[in-house]
Amino acid sequence: MKCCLCGAEINPTYSNNPYPLVAKEDYDSRCCNDCDQMYVIKARLFALHGVVREPKIGEKVLIFYSSNSEFPVKTICGDESKTVCGGEVTGKGEKENTFVGTWGNFPLDIKEDNYIIAPL
Repeated sequence: MKCCLCGAEINPTYSNNPYPLVAKEDYDSRCCNDCDQMYVIKARLFALHGVVREPKIGEKVLIFYSSNSEFPVKTICGDESKTVCGGEVTGKGEKENTFVGTWGNFPLDIKEDNYIIAPL
């Protein structure tokens, strides 16, 4: 089995749940201890200080996982590691909740994506 975040070989017995850095209903993905400590725990701590609800236009949002962007998994262990994406929700684009931020511009899927309204 491989870590879903960095690709390292892991023993399933000693693997970790990578949520919120994977889809809400992804029960098969597992991550290694290093990624759990470096990324997953930090994302969970961020989530404790934010609000989860439908964002309003102009609000700052932190995204942990987005079904409409490849960036979380692609950049998490690269030179520009970004386990959390910061940006703003705008009303521009095909959908009302378009996210504009460090992972690019894409529609925010309120049911599938893992995000919080950024704490002030």
